[in-house]
Amino acid sequence: MTIPSGSGAGRLDEADAMVAGWRVLLAIGVVLLTVGVLDLALAWFPPRFGTPEWEFGTVSATLNNMPVPAMGLALVLAYAAAERSVGALIAVAVWGAVVTIFLGVAAVFYGLDVPLALRAVQDPVAIRGLKAGMIKAVVSLIGYGGFHVWAAVFAIRRMRR
Repeated sequence: MTIPSGSGAGRLDEADAMVAGWRVLLAIGVVLLTVGVLDLALAWFPPRFGTPEWEFGTVSATLNNMPVPAMGLALVLAYAAAERSVGALIAVAVWGAVVTIFLGVAAVFYGLDVPLALRAVQDPVAIRGLKAGMIKAVVSLIGYGGFHVWAAVFAIRRMRR
């Protein structure tokens, strides 16, 4: 760290300031990722696989809670790419792959429960709301799945540079 003399005394040089900024983003990303993953994990416990209502509700809750860990992952990826941190890039690539597989499995559970949910509801207003929720779920699965695939591929490509 260079501390220039004169009127700018006490200021970090530009490179140190950039490193400090990326580390702040990393710290925020790790916090968001940790809190988000904990929230997601709590939705899945205790597991009640085989209960369509639980599966349908849990996948919906998971998708509703995905923005926080996704933002955390994006910040960790930004840090990893900027600082060329191989360890962080590997962590992002692994996390992206794991979440993509997890979302694929969740999509299967959700898809198998959709017909049961539609048969269980008779009220036209409730059916409309259920269908709107299903559209949101499909868009979320595609969007978050696509983001995590992209993040993993980006991290792998960045490691090769």
